[in-house]
Amino acid sequence: MRYILCCDYGLDDTLATLDILAHAKKSGDIVDIVAVGGHAPAVQSLRNAKRLVEEIGEQYGVYPNLIVDTTAVRQPEFLFAEPLKDMGGGNVPAPIVSLASYLEYLDLAGGEYALLSLAPLTVVQRILEHATCTRLVILGGTVKEDPDYHGYEFNHGLNRRAFAEVVKRPHVAVTLDTLQNNLFSPLRRADEPEPEPEPDDLYHRLLDEMWSRQVDYMMDDENSDYREQCPRAVIAAKCFLHPDWFETYEAEDRDKNKLTVARYIYPKKLTEMIEE
Repeated sequence: MRYILCCDYGLDDTLATLDILAHAKKSGDIVDIVAVGGHAPAVQSLRNAKRLVEEIGEQYGVYPNLIVDTTAVRQPEFLFAEPLKDMGGGNVPAPIVSLASYLEYLDLAGGEYALLSLAPLTVVQRILEHATCTRLVILGGTVKEDPDYHGYEFNHGLNRRAFAEVVKRPHVAVTLDTLQNNLFSPLRRADEPEPEPEPDDLYHRLLDEMWSRQVDYMMDDENSDYREQCPRAVIAAKCFLHPDWFETYEAEDRDKNKLTVARYIYPKKLTEMIEE
């Protein structure tokens, strides 16, 4: 199976990519990385994707099939003031990974694929018009939970038209409602044992950085909730790779879009199953 992974690369998308590539290495599936605009401009997202591929290849010996450059496509974006959105470097992708333009990629599209989108759906809409998507998981939308971006969930709000078109297809949405689960909290309860020391590798360094940022945020904001404490993209990746860890239900959002929403039912904390 071919996996298509659409990301506007930041910390949580990086962790999700590591999960997807590790899974694909064991299963024999191939992964196409599509770097898009959203939390960062497309040009920065592309640079981060290239750098990430270099780092993953060096440490884990696992590579995507190719990286897709969408910088020629007009895309909405909102740059958060987070230095880790730009990983630096990455001017040349790893030698065994091809780089394709978005239009070249659409011309090459064929066969069946599964698609995971962790970003606004601007380019996803056109990808879905090519070949056959057998499984579509999107990170975006909200039903009952309060919105987080101008009255909408961020990936939805940045391109409402594309979102509305994409969710007309069979899909699973990891919404703000999905993320409202205390099993996703990075905090350790007082009755929980101290965790074992973690390996000093890229995955755990990035995970530690994310947890520390989220805990700092929680301490600074008494109104923070679980959806702001967890790596959203990692949860969407788990939903994509392990659909049996989730159940789904039908709901309607404020724009009257009909969503198939994921609800987490796996009985472990995210910190306990991050490597599974």
